[in-house]
Amino acid sequence: METRHVYGVSPWRRRLLYGIWALFAVPLTVGGLVSGEAALLTTAAIFTAIALPIFVWALRTARLTVTPDRIELRQAGGTLETSWSNVEQIRLVRGAEGFVLREPMQGRGADRFATTSQVVIRGAPLYDPYRRQLLAERRFIPIEAFSYWLTHGDLRQVLSARAPDLVRQGDLTAADERRARKGSTGRILLVSAIVLAAGSAGVLAATHSDVGPVVTRVVLSAVALAVAVLAVRNALSAVSLFRSRQYGSALLWCAVAVLQVLLVLACLAEITGSR
Repeated sequence: METRHVYGVSPWRRRLLYGIWALFAVPLTVGGLVSGEAALLTTAAIFTAIALPIFVWALRTARLTVTPDRIELRQAGGTLETSWSNVEQIRLVRGAEGFVLREPMQGRGADRFATTSQVVIRGAPLYDPYRRQLLAERRFIPIEAFSYWLTHGDLRQVLSARAPDLVRQGDLTAADERRARKGSTGRILLVSAIVLAAGSAGVLAATHSDVGPVVTRVVLSAVALAVAVLAVRNALSAVSLFRSRQYGSALLWCAVAVLQVLLVLACLAEITGSR
C-alpha cells in the first residue's frame, strides 16, 4: 500500500495572511464602532468580503504531497509534479527550499510558474536569480511555504528516507548559503508601518476631540499621499500578475489597492470636512 504524506502551508504563513487582514480590518472596525462613522465600517466590510475568501481559498488549495514514487506541489497557481528519479538536488537554504530537477516538467502548472518567476512585485522579484532560472527552465519545485514541517514535523525524515544523500548535500549547501532573501523584509516593515499609521489616523480622525483640526488635517494629508502611492503600485502589481495568469495573487493585490483607495477617500472626506 502506497504511503502518502500530505503537508499544508506553514502555520506561520497562515498567521501572516490572517495578520495582514487584521492589520487592515481591525483598526477600521474599532474606529467605526467608537466613532459611529459608517464609512470606516463599510471600508472594513468591503476589504473583508474581498480579501478573506481569497486568503482561505489560497491556504486550502496549497498542498505538498510526497509518495514513494512522486512529489506533487499544488497551489492556486497550478500543480507541479515529478518522479523521485528526476530529482537532482534537494535545496534546503532557508527561505528558498525546493527540489532541483534533471529534466523539465510539462503541463500548465510548470508554464505558469515559469512565467511567474519573472514577475516583479513592488520593485522586487519573487525569487532570487538562481531560482528564477530554474523555474524558467521548469526544473524547480519550490517548497518554502511548507518548510516549517522540516523542523516541526516529519518532512525531513520522509525526504531522508527517499533520498538520504540529497538531504545531506542539501544541508551542506544550506550551511554555505546563510544569506537568503533579506531585501523584502524592509519593504514589509515599511508597508506595515504605513498601514498602521493609516488605521491609527482613521481612528484619530474619527475621535479627535483632543487634537486640533489643523494637526489632524496635516497627519491625514501625509497618510493619504503615502497610501495613494502604495495603491498605485499595488494596482500595477495586480496587472502584472493578471498578465502572468496568477489570478489568486492578482485578486489579493487588487483587494489591497481597493482598501487603500477607500482609505484615501476617507482621509480626503475628513480633510475637507465632508463627514
